[in-house]
Parts: sequence; structure tokens; C-alpha cells
Amino acid sequence: METVIGNPLIKALIILFLLSATTAAGVAPTAYDVSLVDDSWPKDLFDIISGNTSNSWERLDAGGILSHSFEIDAKRQGMFHGAPAVITYRVPTKVSLQEAYSTPILPLDILAERPTENKLD
Repeated sequence: METVIGNPLIKALIILFLLSATTAAGVAPTAYDVSLVDDSWPKDLFDIISGNTSNSWERLDAGGILSHSFEIDAKRQGMFHGAPAVITYRVPTKVSLQEAYSTPILPLDILAERPTENKLD
């Protein structure tokens, strides 16, 4: 089966970059108890090959970058519409837990059977 790997990694990196930029622009220099949950990959459609769809970190300093990735394998063919990943974190200037969402990925045509394109014509 074909492995779908790029989009979750890209989604996680974009999420953490945006969280880093948001924290850097605000009053609080550091985010604490950072948690990433990307559970939009149903077990009946995907197998997790390596890694976890969630992760947590103790802190993210302003301007800092965190990285997280996982590899999944599609079980069958078809269109898949994923949901945004959820990031939660605490900042010293706010009492409540902060929540952010990733930008949703475009629909994925899993294991698509497409005719070959001749791009030289």
C-alpha cells in the first residue's frame, strides 16, 4: 500500500510555527504544557506505521521551534477529509488553557488511480 507521510508532518510543523509566532508576538515569552493532538486519522482507514498522532512538550520559548512527525499507511482507496489538529498550551499571563487549531489539509485522494499526464505537450 502507498504511504501517506507528508501532510501530517507539514501540518504539525505549520501548527508549531504558528504557535511559536503567536507566542512571540504576545506579552508572554514562553508557552508551557504544550500539547498537540491530531486524531483525525480513523483506525479503520489508516494504520500508524511509526510515531504517535499526539505529543506534548514542557515548554516552547518565543521564537523556538518544535518538531513532531508520524507515518501512516492507508488501508483503502478513496477521498479523505481530515480535521485540524488541536494544540493546547498555557501562558503565564492567562489563567485559562489556550487552544489553537491547525489549518485543515486539503482533501486527500488516497491511492488514486490517475492516468499519466504528458506535461511536454
